[in-house]
Amino acid sequence: MSSSSFTPPSCPTPGRNNLYHLQVNPQDPLCIRVLRLVAYVLLHIVTLGLLLLFHYCTRHTTQATPPPIIPVVPQTPSSRLPLPQLPSTPSAGSPAYLEASRRRGSLQPPPRPTTRTSVGLPAATPQPTVTTQPRPQPMTPPPSAPNQLSQPETDTPRPPQPESPSLPPSQQPMTKSALDLPPTTPPPPVTQQPHQQPTIPPPVAPTQLPQPKTKTLRPPQPQRQPILPGLPSLSEIMERIQSLGVLPQGVDNKSLEAMACFNEQGLAPNNACLTLTSAQILNPLFIATYPKSIRSTFHLMMQDLETISRTGNPQDENTRVSRLLLSQLTYLNNNYYSVDVPGDGNCFYRSFHIGWMCSLMRSGDPQAFEKEAQRIMRLPFAQSSPRNRLLTEQMVTVIRHCQTQRNVKDLYDNVLLSPIHTPRAIAYLRNLALYTLDEARLTNMGGEQNVRALILGQMIDAPEMLAEALKKIIQTEPSSPILHHIFRGDVLPITGAASQLELVLEFLSQILLSNQKIQQLPQEKQQEESLFQTTLDELLNTVSATLTAGDLTEESTASILTSLPQEIQGHYQKFTQSLRRARPGQHLPTPVIFLSFLLSHPSCATNHAVCQDFLTKAKTTLAGIIGNNLALADALHWQGEAADILNAKLQASWAQKQAGSLIEVALSLCDGFRSSNMILQLGHTYRLIAKLMQSTPQSTPEAELRSALDTILSHIQNHPSQAASYTEMMSSEIFRGLQLEASTSTKDKIYAEGIKMFFFLLQYPSLLTNRVTAHAAKKILLLYQPHLQQALRNQLNTYRVLSLGGSIFGAFCWQPPACGDRVTTQTIESLLSFLSRDPCALSLCPNMRTQFFQTMDSGNAEETAALLQEARTAYPILWEAFIYQLDTVGHKTTPQRTSLPFSQSVPNDVLLYSFLQTHSQLLDGNTELASRLKTYAITQTIRMKTDITENLNTWTTLFWINVDRLTTYNNLQRVFLFSLVRNNNPYPEAYQSFIHDLNTMDIHELMRTFNSVNTQAEDEHVSAISSALGSLALCQYLGDASLTQTVRQLSALAATHGFFQTDHVPEQRAKIFVLRTNNHYNCLLPKDAHDTSRVTNRGTTQNQP
Repeated sequence: MSSSSFTPPSCPTPGRNNLYHLQVNPQDPLCIRVLRLVAYVLLHIVTLGLLLLFHYCTRHTTQATPPPIIPVVPQTPSSRLPLPQLPSTPSAGSPAYLEASRRRGSLQPPPRPTTRTSVGLPAATPQPTVTTQPRPQPMTPPPSAPNQLSQPETDTPRPPQPESPSLPPSQQPMTKSALDLPPTTPPPPVTQQPHQQPTIPPPVAPTQLPQPKTKTLRPPQPQRQPILPGLPSLSEIMERIQSLGVLPQGVDNKSLEAMACFNEQGLAPNNACLTLTSAQILNPLFIATYPKSIRSTFHLMMQDLETISRTGNPQDENTRVSRLLLSQLTYLNNNYYSVDVPGDGNCFYRSFHIGWMCSLMRSGDPQAFEKEAQRIMRLPFAQSSPRNRLLTEQMVTVIRHCQTQRNVKDLYDNVLLSPIHTPRAIAYLRNLALYTLDEARLTNMGGEQNVRALILGQMIDAPEMLAEALKKIIQTEPSSPILHHIFRGDVLPITGAASQLELVLEFLSQILLSNQKIQQLPQEKQQEESLFQTTLDELLNTVSATLTAGDLTEESTASILTSLPQEIQGHYQKFTQSLRRARPGQHLPTPVIFLSFLLSHPSCATNHAVCQDFLTKAKTTLAGIIGNNLALADALHWQGEAADILNAKLQASWAQKQAGSLIEVALSLCDGFRSSNMILQLGHTYRLIAKLMQSTPQSTPEAELRSALDTILSHIQNHPSQAASYTEMMSSEIFRGLQLEASTSTKDKIYAEGIKMFFFLLQYPSLLTNRVTAHAAKKILLLYQPHLQQALRNQLNTYRVLSLGGSIFGAFCWQPPACGDRVTTQTIESLLSFLSRDPCALSLCPNMRTQFFQTMDSGNAEETAALLQEARTAYPILWEAFIYQLDTVGHKTTPQRTSLPFSQSVPNDVLLYSFLQTHSQLLDGNTELASRLKTYAITQTIRMKTDITENLNTWTTLFWINVDRLTTYNNLQRVFLFSLVRNNNPYPEAYQSFIHDLNTMDIHELMRTFNSVNTQAEDEHVSAISSALGSLALCQYLGDASLTQTVRQLSALAATHGFFQTDHVPEQRAKIFVLRTNNHYNCLLPKDAHDTSRVTNRGTTQNQP
């Protein structure tokens, strides 16, 4: 270039737009500069294209799907349970499984439909050639077959399988096996004869391929029979999946080391712990992982510890702790494999089950499983009850099924990952642990009474535990006496004389009878009642004298009455009038009348301090004289007819009081009015109570009531949520057409508005404590609530109160399905089980009524009617109680709202099946009738589950239509049950009945109820299993958040690598190993020099597969 040429500019500074290449020698001809610009642009295009091509080749040439989750289907042991239950997931290859696979896309809610491609199991036919590349293999296939691996020498070709009839070959769905698995050699045609095995030609020796120096493909295994004709067997599926994996030289393909390799390569069944959704929820098919190395489990932790140990100050506390943690993990990595299990509260039992079965398989004793089965049958647990013996027999079945497995890998695939066997093992181990703990409590605490006091104390201090226990009883024991006693109130839980005397005074207006009323009784009861009334008068005189001795005289009581608010005075005058009608012409002492008034109108004492002081003093005075150690009849030395009549009247009074308390709890449910159009029992109760409130004494001046209402309304308007709820209540159909609503009087209109505000205050009690609204709110409560409480205790309303209270409680004893984002066959099964056990629940989902009746129709009405009549004759008491509850809860809930008893509107098939579901213990009898009832129940259960499979779309649609109703019910049920048993409950009658039944039940039943609400296996459960079965070593992860991370605190445990030396078997003598880390348990499977996991289990002759 000449010297006159333009000097090119210097290179630009870093970070700036590089225009250097476009500025070089601008004096060149125009064509040169244009070509330079075009070349520059093309260079970038080619570079970008190469980058995109490289990305496509590395990222998009292989189907990006996770390893398939293969449900394991072992041989199902026979069950002795009366009613069959579906497993949590359909068995692979079953019609239900295939149907669920095809319909999986339709199980989403209609507003958000999704379309999914059905995934079928790969058939054993030659795989089609696909455009995607297989995963890199350690061998190079021969040139003649670039897309196909040669078959191993021992691979036996199978007969051809029929094509799927649902789709033509060209439209068969692409599955994981079609994309990733190597195709099999097409088998030669064979002639199949009926009942004969196909003729299999000898295999052809494959072309020898160069072997790698350090790794080899695992040899093939014999194929098992297919699950169903036309489908590959489970073993074949696993063989194809795991044929993609590679193993180190000399590693047996059935060993733990091989399983760990498969797991690390993503080729293990149930490998996905989380479902591949945005929610990242736990995969319901996940039971446990294949064994894997400790380094794989604690990969990031060990990297950090190694860095700190290498670079940190050796004298620093953190560095020394890191070395202790690293030393433990290194030791465990060198000596154990880890097995991850779900953290669902059963993690310890899952881990122990895996370690237990693997230790028996690796023991080298062909009779190990049989000896273990005989050992657990001899344990005290197996002899303690029929239920525990059944659990033991099921566990024995699982153990003996393990005997048929040849090695650890087969044991893992067919038993330990089984959705059938694993739940049975968990149930056995959990109940064994609880039984062992219960027996230890009885031994260590000195008897039943101390254990009972401890359990009841813990449950009373934790009302959420009481509510959960009550819900468990509803779920598992629908015929429990506890539920029956709350429903009918036919057991008197108060046993002390002072408490029973208070009940007599509370219902004094009912118990007092005039001579005219006595004359209306049957002739044989008139003399008994006259004697009782005379004795009752003596009791009232004694009570009056006792109160007078306690400074509660006529004068002091009269001065209190004159100082009471006009609302209370109006209720008191109405109450005294009822006493005069009950016993005309007789003057009762004023202190006795006022005490009886406060007991029957408890809200007066709650909302007025003077009334509360009088009530407290009167109760204390009476309790000091009569005591609470004996029953009232015994304390008064009443015997014979007088004692019997007193106890009968106490029982009747308690039943009405408890029913009234259930009604008051229902009135206080937040959003109860909003839900009353869904839960018809609530709506019916609210309307009847609104009618009762129309006769409230109008003792408050109109202006004062208007002022109180305006005060509360002005506060509500400042809170949008409360304002919306109040507006909704004001327009509710419940109040439409009532007496005060239809009146033209201004005062009646205000009182009608006050009734609505009274209902609103019951559901929003925060207004009673708000300093702006407290005074006005209490004024409204004093005007309306005492009237309600007296009406609930009125003898004229006895039947209605008992019916409403039973209807409310019975309506909240249903067990609907859980409502989530997905619907499965298990969801629909729970829905039908919910309707079949409680047909009254059809009022919650009325549009399911016709479909449900069709499902339950057995098609043989005469046979069902005859069987129902036999059951009614054989079990008259149970049948009467069942029909009574059905008619009470289902009153006026049919679509026609008729007064016809609900049981007469239900088909006999539904009635009989519901009766057997409620009283399932009847199916365990040895009579001919029990056998026929059991057969009928099983047939109906199968019919119901078959209908689910055939009409899954219909039931799914019905479920989504009613999902809001079911969700509302679930939320309201939880609030209702907690309200019954919460601390400082203003309506404690149901709580008292529940505690009384818990206190009188068998101690083992009480402990079982208590244990049922403890779902997490605590340390004492681990010790109990160790004590019962032995051979357990527990290793504590030193980095656990519960441990103080200092060298001083960790040194003692680090000396044994985290293994406890007390309360558990030392590591050297243990056979089962469990790792505890961060409130979770995982299984440890030991490594050994000879690798006993490779040893084939010969078993017994009769157990050979």
